Amino acid sequence: MKSKPPERNLTPQGVKIKAGRLLTDCLRDIGGEAHDMPDSKGELVSKVQFLARLCWDKATGYTEKHVKDDGTMVEINHGSDKAFISMIWERLEGKVAPVVKDGDKKAKVADKIAEQSMRRANRLAE
Repeated sequence: MKSKPPERNLTPQGVKIKAGRLLTDCLRDIGGEAHDMPDSKGELVSKVQFLARLCWDKATGYTEKHVKDDGTMVEINHGSDKAFISMIWERLEGKVAPVVKDGDKKAKVADKIAEQSMRRANRLAE
């Protein structure tokens, strides 16, 4: 007797969820690989560590050294970015990131439930 094939959710929402899971899995796989560029100590770091360091540098501000075409060295100072500060702070506090909405003025029931769940999770993290 043949077993029933697994049900597939081919609604637009189901396809979007499946695509999101696949993307997350791929990002985790790629994130574990060694990054081509060594860190300041000469050690290879994972891509996830490299991205985390980049986010941290953007949050705290950093100085970039750039060599012009004529051979002179120029230092470019980048100030701290409030968006990265907020993102890192919320991650360290364990808060849920807010959902970005497309511009739909009327809130749907699912959006209201998601927003309420996010508020509850953030209250628990405090």
